[in-house]
Amino acid sequence: MSAIATYREWKGLAYVPPEVHPALHWTADPAYFALKAHSVSWHIVVDPKKKKNRRKRKAPISDPAPLPKRKRQNEVLHFVPAGTVSQQLRPAALGASNASPSSPYADSITHAVSSLPGLPWDSVDYSCAYDAVLTVLLNVQLHSGPSDMWAGDAPLARQLSSDFAAAQNDSAKVINVRNSLRDILSARDPVMFRRHGPMTTAVSDVLEQIFLSDTPFGQSESVCFQCRAAGRRTSPHVFPSPLFCLYPALLQTIPRVGTHFTPCSVGDALRYIMRSGSERLGRSCDCNASEVQLQVPTSSCTLVVELQPGTNISIDRELRFQHTDTTQDSIWMLCGVVYLGSNHFTARYISDSGMAWYHDGASTGSLCTPEGPSSAISLASAFGRAASHLLYFKRNVL
Repeated sequence: MSAIATYREWKGLAYVPPEVHPALHWTADPAYFALKAHSVSWHIVVDPKKKKNRRKRKAPISDPAPLPKRKRQNEVLHFVPAGTVSQQLRPAALGASNASPSSPYADSITHAVSSLPGLPWDSVDYSCAYDAVLTVLLNVQLHSGPSDMWAGDAPLARQLSSDFAAAQNDSAKVINVRNSLRDILSARDPVMFRRHGPMTTAVSDVLEQIFLSDTPFGQSESVCFQCRAAGRRTSPHVFPSPLFCLYPALLQTIPRVGTHFTPCSVGDALRYIMRSGSERLGRSCDCNASEVQLQVPTSSCTLVVELQPGTNISIDRELRFQHTDTTQDSIWMLCGVVYLGSNHFTARYISDSGMAWYHDGASTGSLCTPEGPSSAISLASAFGRAASHLLYFKRNVL
């Protein structure tokens, strides 16, 4: 019996569903379906040609011969978050010399064999500000230099370093470290650091609390290099915090080297800020031969630069400062960049070898994904978000 006949017996001979087109309507006349449909048994239709080919196989179908394994070559992952458009990175673009253009896999994204840890986003109690900062600090401790060097003398930073070491790269324990930090900051200021709900916290406030210390970051002073032996110098201009803010109006006052359209660098801007603070103190003698010295104590290990929106600046990958208690210079390497866009923070971690790792707690979760050499990508933006904070850490002393 046909499906329509069965349907009519169930719903009635004159019933026609409203979705059926008028040209297909039927009537209650039994002669309308006088032609009986022949029942057809279900079976798999096999192509006779393919059937002959299967008969020629010696091995049974249930036990097919194993396929040869394909050798992986230079596997890297270019992470593209949902809702973004990005050009695919090919092996040749990352310096792979054995990638064949004629290979069928040359135009596809290959998968990475490893990744770095990160903090997943809490969609109930918004945590993107903490996720971005702590992801950078965690990977700095795990993969860059002495484990606790980045903390310096800041009590909260040293506590974080100790908690990271106790977590042993366990994802659940690292999340507990983040939640403990949120509890501490919320207890200090429950309005600035909202603990619960969809409230966004400022990254600058989180960094300021983490690196709050009784030891000043550094100082600058005007020194007369003609009568230095007599101790003729001004009182030092002290910088209590390792956080410096750069904004468009400030960059317009900095003397440019080259054309007017050449962007100022982070190092030039910081030196201008420090020297300007010292020069306003005046000179201690009439030799007219004073110079400004920038001095940073050896205990200072972290430097944070906040970039206000619209700040067009060249991002330095290393900075140099002179120690106050030695005649040596310290090198500060860029290890992290925080990005802000659509009221959400993301981050990049830059390893000692210069490789960039991208993290978005809402997309990558508890992992960071490799992007390739940081020199081959623009650090000023990441997937539609602009750089808001630069994290420099002291690497070694030359």
